[in-house]
Amino acid sequence: GIDQDCDGVDLTVSGPTVADLAVGDLVITEILQNPNAVSDADGEWFELRAAAPFHLNGVEFGREGTIESTVEANECILVGTDDVVVVARGSDPTTNGGLTPVSAEFDFSLGNSDGSLFVGYAGTVLDEITWASSVSGATTALDPSITDAAGNDDPLNWCTSTVPYGDGDLGRVRHHLADHEVAVAGGHDRPDVAAVVAHPVGDADAARLTCGARRAEVARAVGRRRRAEVG
Repeated sequence: GIDQDCDGVDLTVSGPTVADLAVGDLVITEILQNPNAVSDADGEWFELRAAAPFHLNGVEFGREGTIESTVEANECILVGTDDVVVVARGSDPTTNGGLTPVSAEFDFSLGNSDGSLFVGYAGTVLDEITWASSVSGATTALDPSITDAAGNDDPLNWCTSTVPYGDGDLGRVRHHLADHEVAVAGGHDRPDVAAVVAHPVGDADAARLTCGARRAEVARAVGRRRRAEVG
């Protein structure tokens, strides 16, 4: 079993666990499907924002309705309200494109086009996104002013990142959890994993400006089309 509430006993509820999460309590806020600095198998990752406190053990990741990975950590990882965590194909920054810190790993391909990703628990989807295409070497990030699962359903709230991180790919890579052991999804045992330390990388304000500029550009384009139709 999985010690979801960090009390040393499997499946015993005595604190905020993933089982307490409701739909929308975890929001997908950034994703890199097509890294350029390293291979997809080494450099894919996505970011989650928590709207409620819980322990990461037991969280499921998947695509197209199929659960592909489940977080099964040797040590419990407490996620607080408004914490942001990164889930990646690998936690070693020397091979994952310089991404750090990583809170959990997954072991399936995201897909560069016509893809989907969901996060859930016990078969219940908490949040899900889809995409038609991706940009090589750059994440697609949710506008930082958008913090709910409904907001990330609107394509206009997503923008291509422009700030480099690590080995040169572009991504926001915002604040993350404090010191903890990396969790490994998929049931693979990984002892002696070094702790990682949270630190800010990238520029959320720049991302917000980029998203705002995109929405303004779309609004102008719609206005021009309407005026042309009237004329």
